[in-house]
Amino acid sequence: MSKSRLFLAILFVVFFIVGLSSVIQVNQGEGALLFRFGAPVKPMLDPGLHVVLPFGMDKVVKVRVDAVQSVSLGDILEEDTEGNQAGRLVTGDQNLILAGLALRIQPDGQNLWQYHLQATVRDQLLRSEVEAMMATWAAARGVDQLLLDGRSSLGRELASRLREGPIEKECGIRILEITGTRITPPKEVQSSFDLVSRSEANRQTLVTKAQQDSQTNLLLAQSEAYRQNATAKADGFAIREGAKRDVERFRLRLGALLENPDRPSHFRRIWEEETSRMLTKLKDQGRIGILDGSLVGEAPELYLAPLSPSRPLP
Repeated sequence: MSKSRLFLAILFVVFFIVGLSSVIQVNQGEGALLFRFGAPVKPMLDPGLHVVLPFGMDKVVKVRVDAVQSVSLGDILEEDTEGNQAGRLVTGDQNLILAGLALRIQPDGQNLWQYHLQATVRDQLLRSEVEAMMATWAAARGVDQLLLDGRSSLGRELASRLREGPIEKECGIRILEITGTRITPPKEVQSSFDLVSRSEANRQTLVTKAQQDSQTNLLLAQSEAYRQNATAKADGFAIREGAKRDVERFRLRLGALLENPDRPSHFRRIWEEETSRMLTKLKDQGRIGILDGSLVGEAPELYLAPLSPSRPLP
């Protein structure tokens, strides 16, 4: 092989190695930070292929921006140097409780420089901030309130406060969720607080039952009121319709009487109709009964006699 060919081969290999070390691929879900001779170069590298300086002159640090990390505070198995359980907080009424929570955090894709710079102290900063807020949160409440509903409200309130504060920006993170893992009294007084908790649970059960009974009675009363109102409306409608029929019947009788004032049969018909209505009403009330029926002449007549009344006569 001639010297020129050897030189070209070596040159090709050098350029090939330089090319390999100069091309960087950033995948989806990643953020890339570029350092040139140790100094940060902004902006960040977006997903795709990028050409950088070879031989370590440019250094690329990749960060998974979609990675979720968990941080626990006040773990029930942790103890301090004096053997005390972790997560001890003083309540507003000077009692001790043990509190623990779990945080889910994610790198802030718009603030990866800060995320990388705080990598070694990020968890420590976050723990210090959260522990200070937990102490303030517990000091503003009594032990009974904390033991009853503190676990559900702890994560919600701390997440809101942390998002409003500077800790996310300082650490280059986004706080996704904070969950309270425990709110318990110290082991020395656990049994006493358990008794109080059971008593409170029983009280709450009785209150709930009383509220349900009250609601049921209210619904029954409303139903009865609706029924009585509907009955009253129906009775009123029936009375009005009956009155209208009576008025119409009276008008017909009056018209017939005015047309034939000398015929006594009109008065007899009125008397028979009214008597029939009265006797029918008395029979429906159980105050009279039919003894016999016969035909006399051309018209039927009913022979009626009083029975024992079903209720006192008015």
